[in-house]
Amino acid sequence: MSCQTRVHTICVKQYDTIAIRCEYLDDTGAPLNLTGITIKSELVADNSESSPTPVVMVVTVTDAAQGIFELTLPSLTLNIGSYKADILFTKSGNRLSSETFALRVVSAITKP
Repeated sequence: MSCQTRVHTICVKQYDTIAIRCEYLDDTGAPLNLTGITIKSELVADNSESSPTPVVMVVTVTDAAQGIFELTLPSLTLNIGSYKADILFTKSGNRLSSETFALRVVSAITKP
């Protein structure tokens, strides 16, 4: 896997439930089986290079054979701003990280 310079951005409104459907694919776009793979993902504020405090995202595998899983955030409200995250896959001591992606939280007009 090579480092990519383009960052994918997901935009949500403050107070929204954040659930991101993900697929683990090979270089040809075919799904990879998630059986035996540990998945971890953390989210940090984009301006936190010096001392990031990560929020651990909850990973739920929904279809291991098809490489489908979901990332959700625990019940909390993110502040308005920019965040970044990636996904770490581990199997038999081998680690592979996804590209970094961005999450932008914008102001909600209607508040809970």
